[in-house]
Amino acid sequence: NVLWDMFENVLPYTSLFLYDVKFVTPQRQLEATGVDNEKILKNLQELCKRGANIWVRVPLIPDFHDLDEIKKIADFLKALPLERIELVPYHRYGVGKYASLGIPYTVSCKEPDTDWMKAAAACFEGCRAELVVQ
Repeated sequence: NVLWDMFENVLPYTSLFLYDVKFVTPQRQLEATGVDNEKILKNLQELCKRGANIWVRVPLIPDFHDLDEIKKIADFLKALPLERIELVPYHRYGVGKYASLGIPYTVSCKEPDTDWMKAAAACFEGCRAELVVQ
């Protein structure tokens, strides 16, 4: 979520971009993260136009994502010449780290089960990019 100039400055020196796409529906992005996704999506499209190598990570949280939104994300990404798409399920690995730092862990989302992740991955069928489900 930065101005394009930031990417343009590092583009000549970067062999691979790791890029997160959380939502494509603007209102969903705003509600979940507090920021708009217009620059995020436009920057990704511009990186693709410039021929950058890109791995897109899609964090998936059942409490925030439904299959309709996942399909919209998949359709958006299918249209781009990406090298790889990683579907990253929400996990609670950070709970212990927060506790050791004395910071309250306030996230109460559930982890996706195998069937939910399979349904999410099915939305990406026909994708040109390598699909990795973590």
